[in-house]
Amino acid sequence: IKAIKTEKISCPKSIAEILEIDNQKVNFRDVLLVSDKPLVRAISYTVISRLKADMRDILYANIPIGKIFSEKGLELRREILGYSLSDTPDPYLGDRFVMRRYNLVTGGLPLMHIQEKISCKIGEQYAEQHQSY
Repeated sequence: IKAIKTEKISCPKSIAEILEIDNQKVNFRDVLLVSDKPLVRAISYTVISRLKADMRDILYANIPIGKIFSEKGLELRREILGYSLSDTPDPYLGDRFVMRRYNLVTGGLPLMHIQEKISCKIGEQYAEQHQSY
């Protein structure tokens, strides 16, 4: 994981509605999942007040979120909000990407809103490597 930015911010109104909060600070996290080049850009907004004290590791950019949840045994469900294909370039991924938006929900309330931008080159590379003749 390569951190682009991590900070506590006032939650944007559109995200606050999705997270079902009012005028709260959230943890903003923008990271790249990198192999030899960036493959996925993940932007997340975490409701800090809904995090248990032993879950605060999630606020740090260099630790994968899934790993933290697994180690802590937190039960979550993923609530998919949508998918889209963009031709607008991302400065880290390049030309085309697929975006997936979802909430991680625990205790009946959204804990995180995540926007993942997945490089289309991943699929293209996989297809080229596994092409059958």
